[in-house]
Amino acid sequence: MKFNTAVLQSIIVFIISLILANYLSSMLIALILLITLWGFASALEQIPRPNTTVGNLLAVATSFVLFVDVGLSDTVNLFVSMLLVSVALKQLIATSNKHLKIIALVHTFVIASVFLYQQNLMFSLVSLVLITLELTALNMLGQTKNIHLVKSLKLAAVSVISCLPITLLCFLLIPKLPSFWALPGPSTASTGLNETVNPFDIAKLSQSSDLVFRATFNDSPPTTPMYWRAMIHEQYSDRGWTLMEHTASKQIPTTPAEAQALGYEIIAEKSSLPWLYALDYGHSSTSGIINRYDGILARTSNLSQTIKYQAQSSPLFDSVPSLNTWSQTINLSINRLDNNQSQLLAKQLKRQARTDAHFFQMLMDYFASQGFVYTLSPPALRGLNTIDQFMVDSKQGFCGHYASSAAFIFRSAGIPARVVSGYLGGEKVAGGYFNIYQYDAHAWTEVWLAGKGWTIFDATAVVAPDRLLGSLSESDSQRDAFMNNLELSWLSLQHYPMINWLRTNIDQLDFMWTTWVLGYDNSTQASFLQDTLGDISPFTIAITVLGTIGLVFLSYFGLVYWQNRPVYLTPLAKEYQQLQQWAFANATPIEANDLTLKGTTPLKILSLVSEQHPTKGQYIKEFAAIYSSVRYQDKTLSKSQRHHITKLIKTITKK
Repeated sequence: MKFNTAVLQSIIVFIISLILANYLSSMLIALILLITLWGFASALEQIPRPNTTVGNLLAVATSFVLFVDVGLSDTVNLFVSMLLVSVALKQLIATSNKHLKIIALVHTFVIASVFLYQQNLMFSLVSLVLITLELTALNMLGQTKNIHLVKSLKLAAVSVISCLPITLLCFLLIPKLPSFWALPGPSTASTGLNETVNPFDIAKLSQSSDLVFRATFNDSPPTTPMYWRAMIHEQYSDRGWTLMEHTASKQIPTTPAEAQALGYEIIAEKSSLPWLYALDYGHSSTSGIINRYDGILARTSNLSQTIKYQAQSSPLFDSVPSLNTWSQTINLSINRLDNNQSQLLAKQLKRQARTDAHFFQMLMDYFASQGFVYTLSPPALRGLNTIDQFMVDSKQGFCGHYASSAAFIFRSAGIPARVVSGYLGGEKVAGGYFNIYQYDAHAWTEVWLAGKGWTIFDATAVVAPDRLLGSLSESDSQRDAFMNNLELSWLSLQHYPMINWLRTNIDQLDFMWTTWVLGYDNSTQASFLQDTLGDISPFTIAITVLGTIGLVFLSYFGLVYWQNRPVYLTPLAKEYQQLQQWAFANATPIEANDLTLKGTTPLKILSLVSEQHPTKGQYIKEFAAIYSSVRYQDKTLSKSQRHHITKLIKTITKK
């Protein structure tokens, strides 16, 4: 295979298309890959490039797919898709070095667009490799005869490595500006949660191993189970449990008591939803975080960014000591015509229960004694009265089934209840933090009990008790079902010790990257500079940084100039070269050829120059005489002769 710039640029677009395959339209990605493969084969001279008509038809076809499949509403995906399509088409018809240079310029934007979707360590390293390949392609473009891939690659690698110290310096010291990926994010992210909980029409729960957030506790982590609350679903309807409007808008900035607060730090991945994660009644004072209704946290903007925030938690009841009439009304609302058998069960238990707390325990006992099963592949329940179908017939389901059914039964018995969704547990990593993945998504019921306040009711505690001890991936009873439902990922291959070791170590590196690089915001930078440089203003720091960078560049160019300076080892060699260059620049092309003939001696050349420029012939002859005596008669160049030679050169080269 003969590598050249066009081949390498096709490989770069091919890699970027594969990276973005999970985020952009599959049809569009397939089309881009086909065009790129065509351009790759054409660059290898295996098949011809398309003519203008075919190229225009391809442009029309890809534009049609782009606007139909991506649409105009998702501007970020539209922007990235247009970049990819345009660069793939340009590579297909590129025939000159000018075209390849334009493609290299567009590639820098395409590579940077990867950070719109992911900013983790792996994507950063891949982007660095792509930049190196792009510089390699440009180096190969500058070679006119024999193209050396390895030599070009080494030169590109040295260039990238040489830039890293300056990059690090700028990163540490330059005042932080909003990153360009803080644009309105692409609408492809998913947290595994939904603002509506209706599990009864799901026949198989797909398990994604995408990371949702990481948690690091200031002190010792709390005991299990850890319920990470994200959303409160209080409105019941045929569609399931949905958010109330006030939940999304009302802000109650209650701060938990310091003595009881549990402090921790969360690094949340991007999401399509604004809701964040906290234990019990959460509160955060981090900028960009809003403390919403009943200890729920949400971000105000930039859903496409990884976000780091500090949070404190206190017990639910201590923060909401009483339930007002309005909350009682909405948390007792059900359709009295639905699910009659479940309502009848509620009335039976209510008649036997001495208190609401007793009812709470009796319903838990009912789930434990009536053959209910926790499964990730429950039968689909359709039509009316799905809660009855679950409670009486199937008795097989996951957390959503139990949370929905329990909340309905509590409300049927006149006990305020609601469904809460978030995550349960988490995988503790050797680095001392917890990873919470999408497959840890969970739903449970919160019940209002006199004297206890909002209390968690989770039937999972009796139908699959080991689920409460940590991550779903650590549940012995659900291991087979979990692995069968899990999508292909590092985790799905964890039974191979080497792969599992690699997975955990890469995760720790990514945690360090996220903490120190993505989490290096203005406040962290200010603290670092204060500790390192003392009380210095940002303006002084900016001037210092710019001056340092300028000094580095001047030193570099000075070193290059000094290394490439002409070295004259014999007398009059410099002056002879000056005279020769002047003669070459002021000669006709034919005369210039005479000056470059091989085997022509310096005295012969000086004679030719004298003939071609008769008005300066006398001066040239004087120079030739001194040159001959010094170079060929082994005489020493005197001081007066050097002054005379300098005047002769000035006179001859003067216009």
